[in-house]
Parts: sequence; structure tokens; C-alpha cells
Amino acid sequence: MLIGAVGKDVVFDDGIKILNPSRVFLGDHVGFNVNCYVSAGPHASTNIGNYVRVGPMVTIEAVNHRFDRIGIPIYHQGYTEAQIDIDDDVWIGAGSVILPGVHIGAGAIIGAGAVVTHDIPAYSVAVGVPAEVKWSRLSTTPPAVVDRAPEKNTRGSEA
Repeated sequence: MLIGAVGKDVVFDDGIKILNPSRVFLGDHVGFNVNCYVSAGPHASTNIGNYVRVGPMVTIEAVNHRFDRIGIPIYHQGYTEAQIDIDDDVWIGAGSVILPGVHIGAGAIIGAGAVVTHDIPAYSVAVGVPAEVKWSRLSTTPPAVVDRAPEKNTRGSEA
């Protein structure tokens, strides 16, 4: 598999599949978790910036079936394709789907299971089906902060 460009320190976990790899361009420090699928079209590239984290079972799909002609099986209608651009420092959560023509801005987070059908602005957090921006990382306080510090034992010693 000859990828169009691969930066330094790129990690592929087991089970990754890349369609049209010569049209896939990866920056530095990109990590793909297990069972990811990345496609580019014959004429549309998939461009992934630096420091991008891709969770398990993510699909990045630059090609889609045509279905606009009723009476002709979808199988025979061919494909459409559109370039995908994922900027630097993006985190794509487990099981997400990125569809053709999408641009994900720098520092964005895509929540697990999201289906991204349109552009996501830089430093946004987008979740859901279809993905919607819920807040900006540029705001001072996220909508919910989870403190993962261990709980203190307030009952004294356990016997």
C-alpha cells in the first residue's frame, strides 16, 4: 500500500483499510486506532493534518453511491466523490463517520458515534447524527466538567 504522503510518527493499529491510498495524505503524529476505514476518490483526496487522533472503528469516506436516477439500480449509478480535509489537532471519537466533502477545523473534537455530513468549525465539539456543534473549545468553560480525581474515603478505614 503506497500512501500519497505519510508524516513522521504515524501509528496504524490492527485492521486499518485504506481505499485509493495514493490519494490519502497524512501529517505528523497521526494515530489510527483499530479497525478504521479511510477512503479517497480517484480524483478527490483525503487530507489529515498533524497530531490527529482517530478512535477505533472510524470511517472516513470520500466516495459515495449515486442514487439520483429512479428506475436504475443504485449498483449501476456510479459514485460521487469529494475531498475531505481534517486540520491539525483533531480528535475523532470511536465509531464516527466522516462523509465526502467535509472540512474539520483545527482543534475540533468529534464525539463518538457522530456522523459528520457538513463542515465543523475549528475548536468546536460536535456530536450526534447528524453531527451538530454543541460548544466551542474557545469558550472559558465547557458545558459539563467531569472531575476524574479519585473519591476520598469519608467513612474511615475499611475493616
